[in-house]
Amino acid sequence: METDLHDEMAFHLAARVEELMSHGYNETEARELSMKAMKIEQQMERCRDERAWQGWERLKADVIFGWRQLRKRKVTTAAAVPPRSVLR
Repeated sequence: METDLHDEMAFHLAARVEELMSHGYNETEARELSMKAMKIEQQMERCRDERAWQGWERLKADVIFGWRQLRKRKVTTAAAVPPRSVLR
């Protein structure tokens, strides 16, 4: 995933550099301005943080879905969950 993130940021940076070069900046100036304007490292850190939360959100959704399925299908739940006397 880190490689994908790096590739995507490189793509956007290259597009911004190309745009600035079309407005008359040389490549070095365009790259420096793009890096400064886009704040690449901050953007990458924000994406990493979002990715971490997505894992928890997926887990939460899976637990909710599982709970709903257990409540909907009483017979399957009775077969899957041991009676309380077995748990003591």
